[in-house]
Amino acid sequence: MDAPLPMAPAACPDWAHPAVPAQSRYQPRRPERTILYQVVAEHMETLFAEAEAASPDGVGYPAYVRREFERFLSCGLWSEGFARVRCGSCGHERLLPFSCKSRALCPSCIGRRMADGAAHLVDHVLPRAPYRLWTLSLPHRIRLLVVRNPPLLSRVLSLFLRAVFAWQRRRARKQGIAKPLTGAVTMLQFWGSILQLTPHAHSWLPDGVFEAHDQGVLRFHRIEPPADAEVAAILARVERKVLAACDAADETLPDDDEQVVAQAQLEASRPALFTLPLTEKELGPRPRCALRNGFSLHANLDVHQKNRNTLERLLRYGMRPPFAQNRLSLLQDGRVRLELRKPFYTGQTDVIFEPVQFLRRLAAAIPKPRQNLLRFHGIFAANAKHRDALKRLVPQPRPRTDTGQKHHGQKVVTAPDADEPTSPQNQQTTPAYRRTWAELHARIFGSDLTACPRCSGPMKVIQFVKDPDVIHKVCRHLGLPTTLPPVAPARAPPELSFDLDL
Repeated sequence: MDAPLPMAPAACPDWAHPAVPAQSRYQPRRPERTILYQVVAEHMETLFAEAEAASPDGVGYPAYVRREFERFLSCGLWSEGFARVRCGSCGHERLLPFSCKSRALCPSCIGRRMADGAAHLVDHVLPRAPYRLWTLSLPHRIRLLVVRNPPLLSRVLSLFLRAVFAWQRRRARKQGIAKPLTGAVTMLQFWGSILQLTPHAHSWLPDGVFEAHDQGVLRFHRIEPPADAEVAAILARVERKVLAACDAADETLPDDDEQVVAQAQLEASRPALFTLPLTEKELGPRPRCALRNGFSLHANLDVHQKNRNTLERLLRYGMRPPFAQNRLSLLQDGRVRLELRKPFYTGQTDVIFEPVQFLRRLAAAIPKPRQNLLRFHGIFAANAKHRDALKRLVPQPRPRTDTGQKHHGQKVVTAPDADEPTSPQNQQTTPAYRRTWAELHARIFGSDLTACPRCSGPMKVIQFVKDPDVIHKVCRHLGLPTTLPPVAPARAPPELSFDLDL
């Protein structure tokens, strides 16, 4: 157990010192003040109660869905535990609350996974080469089928990449490369821009192939980008193979604990706005893009081999959350408004949801436990024959310090930012490439959160506070909330709450 904390005035958190300039102060994100947190806390129990009532056997949502919502409500709150980070020079201290490490609901934790995953790919996986983004979207009639059947989704992705790999190998052999090696890194997404369930794949492929030489040395050979007709031919082959795989797949009924999820997925698959299916003629001619019977394939976005920062930014886009929190707002009647990043093709700029309807859409896309959303194929696969040789082509990663600066003649000690301190127990099991919040913040925004805002000295973690009694004492001493914000009980349907006395 952690010992009680003697909180002297010099050890107070830095938001208690008004003399610290705003730009150098650590600002807690206060998740309980966000619109998403308020909607979840107000309507989560109503969502689960309605699901249990609609379920034939009263099961409702499976346990992993409820666990995702409950973990989100405890993310980034001091009452659930925190780490103490102190400056070794002046004794200045701050408290960093733990995060929920969610991968489907919490925008902050998804953003952390997004930034960490993209940094890992650029620093440890993808060699220096030009890359092209191949994006495959599926028609409405098979979207629910592949979402409810994860093995079929993997099969569809495999068929798609095999078609692209086959085209790359044919092109490479025409250039005299006898045994071309191909590979891809794919990020699966389930959401569209208007929060509709639409599974699609963002696959990054080198704009060329690799060839193995003596002593396991790999050499990269660039190939010409695909022509419009070649993209259309690849899509035609993908359509034929995918439809055959869907027809052969067993369309089994969902289990009892998955029936409510299946119903939510059916509702979420319907667009929240009035839409019309666009034809290729209505979309207009676009280079290296093809549209065929609801299938679409885009392959016009490429990145030069020297633009590693651009590549990392685009990789983050493939692992982004379904929406940005700053685009959420509440209307006066309690409905949720989602502002679109850009106007929809019908001219609409926002989407309006009932609160429970909004939560049902979020619950519909929560992946099952151990369902990977980042896939590696070909030479990038973990057990690929030439995987070790490929690693030697990856540029050296950046230093593992936040900014590379030094304070008082000492190297900066990388301390975790708010929401995810790394405990001593986790240091043994966490992969070496995992980065702290502070390091990711410095990588993206260029600011050093490990520097003391008072004296610019290095700050490091000195204690992880998990004992509920100690947490309660510290929060009460600092005037912080000692409990989670209240969660509203389930509400009865509106028609049952009317006063019927005449």
